[in-house]
Amino acid sequence: MQSFKSIKSLFLVFTLMLCYLTAHASHTRGSTLYWEKHPSLSNTIILYGTASTNGTSTLGNYTSLGTLTFNTTVTIEYLYSGSSTTNTISTGTQISPRGLISVSNTIENYYTRKLVHRDANGNIVDGAIVTFPSGTTWPQNINFSVSCCRVSSFSETSTGTEANYGCVVDLSSPNSSPVSSSPAVIQVPSSYIGSSTPWTYQLVASDPDNDGIKFALGSVSNPTDFGGSWFRSDNTAPLGLTMSSGGLISWTIPSAINGTTLNANGSNNQKLGIMGFKIQDFNTSDPNQTVKSAASYDIILRLVDNTSNQTPVIVSAPNTTQYLPHIVGTSASYNFQIIAEDVYNSSTNTLPGSTGNPTISLVSQIPNMSMTTTNLANQKTQADVTFTPASTQAGNSYTAVFEVTDGSFITYVNVSVQVRNNPNPSIADIAFETTTCSSQVFTSTDFSSVFTDPDSDPMDRIRIDALPSSGVL
Repeated sequence: MQSFKSIKSLFLVFTLMLCYLTAHASHTRGSTLYWEKHPSLSNTIILYGTASTNGTSTLGNYTSLGTLTFNTTVTIEYLYSGSSTTNTISTGTQISPRGLISVSNTIENYYTRKLVHRDANGNIVDGAIVTFPSGTTWPQNINFSVSCCRVSSFSETSTGTEANYGCVVDLSSPNSSPVSSSPAVIQVPSSYIGSSTPWTYQLVASDPDNDGIKFALGSVSNPTDFGGSWFRSDNTAPLGLTMSSGGLISWTIPSAINGTTLNANGSNNQKLGIMGFKIQDFNTSDPNQTVKSAASYDIILRLVDNTSNQTPVIVSAPNTTQYLPHIVGTSASYNFQIIAEDVYNSSTNTLPGSTGNPTISLVSQIPNMSMTTTNLANQKTQADVTFTPASTQAGNSYTAVFEVTDGSFITYVNVSVQVRNNPNPSIADIAFETTTCSSQVFTSTDFSSVFTDPDSDPMDRIRIDALPSSGVL
């Protein structure tokens, strides 16, 4: 992991990412499959997998996740049920583990399950432990299929070509796959249909090794199940949709895609637009951006009628990105707030939704992060979040995903954090005396002379986060 430094009282930069999300389909709607190198075991990875399916289920139950296919015999450890005190151990090239139901969305009628296992202390933690045999030739590919539908089945192979695999594993050098923080299903306002103005959406991802990240569209199967004749001929996405290497989606929606066909309230609401995409990582020092590893994801695009209701508004939240996360030390606490407000229906001047106050929930599972919510006046809700990372989380990056709903529409807030893996530099007080109405000039040595680092690392930079009203830089 790359070492991160911070300076006491420095200015921290944030960027807010909001997402419109919902789900409704007759088949499996999106999944994720990615991995990271096990911190202590050789030839071993922690494999993270999730899948979302139409219907309802009970939080905390366990059900079939799907089928994982490897091109060599592996051993996988996962938790079969919550009552199991030990992990289930399976060996083979095709394994169908069970997953913990972690999300049950009754508004949009879908549930999500994920791979989990018990750690050495008996705690239930994300991912399954996968061990490859000694002498394995890298890279290795993993296919992930769920029910009748293709889910995250395309990624780069060692030859750089497309193949029917969920992700690529390469342990010949330490590296972990990039991770998507974007939702599997996104609401698209129907007002963009036939408009010359494209609908845009920024995908969000991070890399555990702090490598560079780039995005690319990936092929999907069975496009007729998700948009029919409105699909691009290359089977990557709906007509009119493009995506930049930076992950910016731009969709100029043809007028033929009408509300009856794809509207959330239409009779054919299983007819949704689907796109597959890949996230690839590369060394930032490599001018050719040669791909080190890749992970594949699906996104469902669902058109919704935004004329009678509006998505809740995010009043305040930390501004972060995966490239500019909030940095926190182990055993220290990062406390922040998110405030959301329900908005009025412009035609009836009444509040939409069933409660008046939007609901905020933490949908990502991040160890040692907790949240409480409070209903405020004027249809606002405040979430108070605390993150106190343990020493074992040093060097890790996380994106906390918060869901905000008014009972009908949903929006999301992402907050990225990084746990520092070395001690903070320290700074002594700087004291100067001067007379009223005269200037006091500071030089760089006035600051650098009072900074020290506990483990003698070189100082990177100094940034001023505030000045007196009369101060200038």
